[in-house]
Amino acid sequence: MNRLNNMKPREKTLVLIMSVLIVFVLLYFIVSSSYQKFFLSKNQLDKSKTDYEYVLNRHKQIENSINSKLNKDKVKLSESIKLYLGSRGIKIESLIILDDDLVIKLITNEINESIEVVNDLSERYSFVLKNVTLQRKSELISVEIIAD
Repeated sequence: MNRLNNMKPREKTLVLIMSVLIVFVLLYFIVSSSYQKFFLSKNQLDKSKTDYEYVLNRHKQIENSINSKLNKDKVKLSESIKLYLGSRGIKIESLIILDDDLVIKLITNEINESIEVVNDLSERYSFVLKNVTLQRKSELISVEIIAD
């Protein structure tokens, strides 16, 4: 501290300028490093997202291929639907094949869940819906789906 007081005003100014310059250089390196890490992480995240989307699309293609083959065999299709709905916790009232049509009767808790199940089944198994009937039974929703 005594050395600083013994300096001439010009030297004090130079020391102050050098100190500020050193602080700015250090800040630059810190910000630059953080910025590089951010972009590296962003690129890795984008790559992971792209890989995930590719795997998901491939999975959907394989699933659609398998399910389109299932549509030709109504017995196997009904077994697959039972497994799928069971895994989602949906109560199946009945699942029968009637005049080459598949008749599915379900019980759900809410109307939104019923609509979601109908959409999921038609997308997942690629069958044409002939008729969908929703009916409220006390606190539950009864759904009847007739598919080709």
